[in-house]
Amino acid sequence: MNNQLQHIIAQLCGKETILDDIYSAYDDIRAKFTIVIVMENGQAPSLVFDLETIQFAHRIRAEFDIDLYSNPYEEDHS
Repeated sequence: MNNQLQHIIAQLCGKETILDDIYSAYDDIRAKFTIVIVMENGQAPSLVFDLETIQFAHRIRAEFDIDLYSNPYEEDHS
């Protein structure tokens, strides 16, 4: 999951000042990383945020919203 998040962060890096200007101009705007994880047959990825990701999210004042969904298990029809 952290690898996918890095692709998004790479597009935002260097734009912290622009984001600060947007926050200053609009009182009700905020940044949020929304992550949706769908578990199949009880298999879920690990939820790991490395230190650089946490620091970047802090710099841009971003929140994390993580949704977990579990698909039904396949029944054994043996």
